[in-house]
Amino acid sequence: YLCAWNINHETFIRKSNHLRYMESHHLIPLEFQKYFEYSLDIDANIICLCSQCHNEIHYGENYKEMVKRFYEERKEDLKRCGIELESVDDLYKMYEKEFDKENVYIES
Repeated sequence: YLCAWNINHETFIRKSNHLRYMESHHLIPLEFQKYFEYSLDIDANIICLCSQCHNEIHYGENYKEMVKRFYEERKEDLKRCGIELESVDDLYKMYEKEFDKENVYIES
């Protein structure tokens, strides 16, 4: 129950279980599952983030720095699970909705 980007980020305590509120983020977005043989819904692909950082990685100018760090930290674990990317650039394209694996996915 700590933010993976910065463990010192404050959050509120949930009334249901009295634990710090955090959100799950899939480093490789689930919308790209069709390009992978193995499930993306695995621990190696899920990051615990506070609400602020979760919104930052989706909508903030700082997203590339965050994506790169998490990718570097997790790429070997992902690889052991059968999930590989050419490089972090593929992730950037996914976040920018410009990922094109063999000309299959392009969103304008």
